[in-house]
Amino acid sequence: MHPKSFRRLVLAGLFTALCSLASAVTSPAELASLRTKAENGNAIAQYNLGLIYADTREPAHDPAEAYLWLTLAAEAGATGRALGSLVELLTPAERAEGERRLAARRAATTTATPARSPLITSAPF
Repeated sequence: MHPKSFRRLVLAGLFTALCSLASAVTSPAELASLRTKAENGNAIAQYNLGLIYADTREPAHDPAEAYLWLTLAAEAGATGRALGSLVELLTPAERAEGERRLAARRAATTTATPARSPLITSAPF
């Protein structure tokens, strides 16, 4: 077996073990609740949501979506091995799609945040 193939096989096994910590199969209600928390900036929810999307046993399995949420979680300080393991397993197309979704999410978050009004220091009358 080629050393690179062996490494990918080992990484896939480790990644599956990491994902099994999240859950076996997540109900749609649990997924929706977790996604709401993740969208509101909860780094632990982002990490757990990423694990669910990365888990091949989950109906919601989506490697690009896993990349999105695990990246956001890492940026917010929720670190673990899942993102590094996922990146090793992604195809170039999956990675590109994850990057596209990440950029779109950041753009949507930036435009959705209202600008702060300037501090009024004197009364208008």
